[in-house]
Amino acid sequence: TRDTLKRDAESTQHVLSFGIGYNPKLTRLLGFKIELGGANVSYEEKALTEKLTGSVLGFRVDGGLTMDIGKTVFMELTAGYRDASDTLESQTVKFSGFSTGIGLGITF
Repeated sequence: TRDTLKRDAESTQHVLSFGIGYNPKLTRLLGFKIELGGANVSYEEKALTEKLTGSVLGFRVDGGLTMDIGKTVFMELTAGYRDASDTLESQTVKFSGFSTGIGLGITF
């Protein structure tokens, strides 16, 4: 859009995920996790004088390695995929893709 119209466009997305998971231990410190669930994607698109907002449900699948670094603290490396799409003004817009991450967590 920017190349054709020479105007800026803004897009904001927020994702709320939910689902179930399995997190077994491989060794005393190392484990892995598999998660499957849904994702609610809320979006706001601004271009020219128009503003479109909405939300759509999709699915997600994630996996990763975990490592305990304390009694209740762990680190994780994750990879996953999310798939969601919506129709905006007769055009299908996909909110899908792969993700990777590094995390720090607390168990309680």
